[in-house]
This record gives sequence, structure tokens and C-alpha cells, in this order.
Amino acid sequence: MKSDVQIFFVKNTPQVRKVREYFAKNGVRYSEKCLEREALTYEQLIEILQNSFRGVEEILSGRSAKVKKLMKEGIFIERLSIKQLHWLIQRHPDLLVNLIIVGRGRTLIGYQEEEMAGFLPREQKRQIFLESLKRAKILEADKQIV
Repeated sequence: MKSDVQIFFVKNTPQVRKVREYFAKNGVRYSEKCLEREALTYEQLIEILQNSFRGVEEILSGRSAKVKKLMKEGIFIERLSIKQLHWLIQRHPDLLVNLIIVGRGRTLIGYQEEEMAGFLPREQKRQIFLESLKRAKILEADKQIV
């Protein structure tokens, strides 16, 4: 069974566990890859970048000592070719932010609960929307009674 969403992470953090829980709770098929154990493929890097808002800048860990060191040495990762970037990430996966979620035409960096619904199937999103409308009408009715 093919997964709908892919989770890429360097360390298994509470954020990664929250994403797993969210997808399990909502029936989203996902696969995961720990980048310390298994290298990111070129195709996966392309998919991450194609679906991101800010490209390379978005997926690099600004707090990474390695990123800062490379910049001090005059190596600007944003200027590397995709192949060079891929080579560098394969050797130093901690250059990336810890959690990258890719699927359904989008890339999400980190666990952002309000953005997670974008990975749900369309019908499920529709149901959530209809339920929120029902709740809103109930709240409006309560206000009229008071």
C-alpha cells in the first residue's frame, strides 16, 4: 500500500511522535525515514523542494552548527546545485531541519497542528468543515437564547 505522506526526520523528537499520532488518529497512510539511518534520495529532495514555499532556505536548520560553519567558510548552501546539495545532505543530514512532512502537493516544516489538516484526504477535510459549521450554528443558537 503506497503512503499518502512521507515524514523525514533526523532525530525522533516529541514533534515527530505528534505527527505519527495525528496521522494514525486520522487514518492517513504515511511512511517515515530517519535520515541518520537512511539517506535522502535525490528524488525525495526534489519533491521536498518542489512543494516548499522558500526552497532550500526553508529546509535548512538555521540552528545547525554545520550550516553556520559552512557559511563562515564562504560556502553558501543556497548557491549549490541540487546535485551538490544532495551530496552534502547525504553526508550531513543534520543540515536539515529535524522534521519535514511531504505529501498531497505540499511540504510542511515541523509539526504545526493548524496546518496538518492539509494532509487529510479531501472527503475527510470536507467532513471536518461541515462539523465546524454545525458547531458554529449551535454556538449562534446558544447566543440567541442568552
